[in-house]
Amino acid sequence: MVFRLSKEFLKRSVAKHGIANQVEAARILEICSTVLEAAFGPKIKKQAKPLYYKNKVIHLSVTSSVVATEIKLHQENILKQINKKAETTQAVSTFRFLT
Repeated sequence: MVFRLSKEFLKRSVAKHGIANQVEAARILEICSTVLEAAFGPKIKKQAKPLYYKNKVIHLSVTSSVVATEIKLHQENILKQINKKAETTQAVSTFRFLT
């Protein structure tokens, strides 16, 4: 019960101070990192890094076009997992790759 009250208090505080979008973006980027690591192993942390989230797009910095292509091949499953963990059906619609 205490956790539930804390969670509600946190949501209200975030909304009150107008930072809900930034907090949600940070949460989605963290989920993205976790899902990518689960899909490709710990080496992916050095090869792909979520930079920012805006307009349902995660912008990823990748070390090469090979890494971008590999992520693109698995994009549908990765996006499903991110959206499932974010508890929304369409939090993220695609990736944009920056090399």
